[in-house]
Amino acid sequence: MSGANKNYRFILGYEETDDPPTRFLIDKIRAEFVNSGYTIIAKSGEEDAKARGEFDYYINILDIEYDDSASDVGSIGGGGTSLFENYILKARVKLLDNKKDLAARQELANIPIINTKRVPRDAATPREVRRNQLLPTQASELARQIYRDVSARLLTLASPQGVDRSSRNVLAPGQYSIKIVG
Repeated sequence: MSGANKNYRFILGYEETDDPPTRFLIDKIRAEFVNSGYTIIAKSGEEDAKARGEFDYYINILDIEYDDSASDVGSIGGGGTSLFENYILKARVKLLDNKKDLAARQELANIPIINTKRVPRDAATPREVRRNQLLPTQASELARQIYRDVSARLLTLASPQGVDRSSRNVLAPGQYSIKIVG
């Protein structure tokens, strides 16, 4: 994303867990941000960074789960001969500013993401095994979307604050101006 400040430092907040989808997604989110030039402060350095105020934002991972209740089995094509099933991985992430006082901390973005994979039904393979096979792809796609959504929000926050919003030339967040040259 051009224009994004790659010097931003984040604290990645999440509850410790042994749940494989959650651990895998946390690692993917961390890698996505680091590979894109941002800094994620190591768990061992978080308390020091908080005490000194040496970070810019919190990214809190609130929920990660497979939603089996919304997953369905159906058929594709004529006669219902091609059965499929959906694997739905959901996550919710919040972007918060770096205020020390919890009451003063502002939520800058609340990002729900859903990733669905439709695959041919395999009744011989347990659902948990199929889920684990899909997890690397689904977690990578969720992490990329979380990165894109957070980066987009950071770009809107970085826009000039002193601009007169009543001006007709000012764009609202999410609007783009295209100038054709030539």
